[in-house]
Amino acid sequence: IGFDNHCCVSVTTNGTLFHKEIRKKYLERCPSSITNFSIDAATAQTYKDIRILPVFDQVLSNLYAFANERNKTKQFLRICNNINLVNINEAVAMVDIAAKANPEILEINPTDGFNWKILVNETNCGQFRKAQDDIIARCKELNVSYNFIRPLDLNLCEKLVQLTL
Repeated sequence: IGFDNHCCVSVTTNGTLFHKEIRKKYLERCPSSITNFSIDAATAQTYKDIRILPVFDQVLSNLYAFANERNKTKQFLRICNNINLVNINEAVAMVDIAAKANPEILEINPTDGFNWKILVNETNCGQFRKAQDDIIARCKELNVSYNFIRPLDLNLCEKLVQLTL
């Protein structure tokens, strides 16, 4: 099935199966698209810690190949990273990965879910606030467009300041 220019397809991928043959079919069949790459790491070890599979280099290879093969005027690339205590020390390096892929936007979000041990909270929100500031500075330095879906500290730092006043 192919889609003409009146339909825009949106796909989110972790990149593991986005190999050459799949990309070729996707790019041909979806000339107008939004492709979201969810990566969540800047090193192979952290990727494996989060995603279990040892395929970080393959994911980056697929990302960079897609970035070069796509029609930049009609095939939009977004890189998505969820930030948590497992990967927070790599947050700035994730910007470097994005810069190399040249997406239309890098989207960053604090991880949400049931694994509360890795999530932002009142005791670590300062670390998340600093990571956000560092990400913004690096994005500006490398000219990477960015968007925070929610503040990385979930505005907990401001709430703590209000409570102590």
